[in-house]
Amino acid sequence: LQRSSDAPDVKPRINAFFLMCLDVLIQYIPQDLPELMSCLNKIFVPSLHFHQRYQNKNKEKELQQLLKKHIPSYSNDLVFATFPKTETSIFRVLDANYFGYKEGFVAILNRLRDSTKPTSYVVLRNLIYPLATMSDVLNPKFAADYAQEVTEACIKRLLESTTCGFQEASKEDKIFHKDITTSLSTLMKFYLTPDACNEKLIRYNLDLQLLKLDSSSIEVRLKAVKQITKSVDRSMNSKRKQKFNMYHLTENTDTQDRLEPNVLADWLLSNNVLTSLFKTNDHPEIIREAFMIPQFLASQNRLRQEDLDLLWHSSLALSNTGKTRI
Repeated sequence: LQRSSDAPDVKPRINAFFLMCLDVLIQYIPQDLPELMSCLNKIFVPSLHFHQRYQNKNKEKELQQLLKKHIPSYSNDLVFATFPKTETSIFRVLDANYFGYKEGFVAILNRLRDSTKPTSYVVLRNLIYPLATMSDVLNPKFAADYAQEVTEACIKRLLESTTCGFQEASKEDKIFHKDITTSLSTLMKFYLTPDACNEKLIRYNLDLQLLKLDSSSIEVRLKAVKQITKSVDRSMNSKRKQKFNMYHLTENTDTQDRLEPNVLADWLLSNNVLTSLFKTNDHPEIIREAFMIPQFLASQNRLRQEDLDLLWHSSLALSNTGKTRI
């Protein structure tokens, strides 16, 4: 196709080929084939060479007719996509719209909600990353509800994929996880304010660290405690401006980087974090790292009698080092 550069409709014919590829990819979304699903994102990348010439929106109808000629099932009505304020390729708009008409968005959401299949980071990344790539051309009316459903389903799968006893994540998994959470942040902007988006990501990270507290690995538990106490430190020092920047969560942002103290206190108490941290015979280093949490609850007048009893009784079963720390 590329060698037929003299043909006037060569680029629409190339794009028609990519639409046929989308037909195949949509059918295979439930099969979790990483090599195949990685192609889905490539179709919507703005920098592809065949996207570069057609920047004029006046060519829209002409291109639609050419695509209709090669793909009889192609629809002209822009329901799932729209032209953004910034200049972009018409093909990206038309392809995203075609993906919607062929129920590609439905297929992604159904796979995210399918709890009968194990979901790894690479699978989640291949499902969510293309949506973020095409986010600039999605129709806001369609994307607002859809993005919320997708992000909720993806976060649920991320938390379910964290099991007790897991070891430190591999370098590859950390990269995939960062791609996923960055994509989630992009999609959340369709239905949340920047502050609300950042709060939701912080809550997700706290829920993730809570699961890690049940790990059999002391290193994993200790890192989880440090992440929780970082959130506590931000809430206790709200005047100190920081940026929420975790290796696997999101990029630097100028939005609010902390939970409100009362919201964080509610989370700590409702999830019985003190019980998880100060249970009998836990590691002294974890106790040392975690003691900012009862201090924070005390500063908010939220430390209860049963919490003090828990601290006292946990010290009785500890070594002298642990007793001294408590």
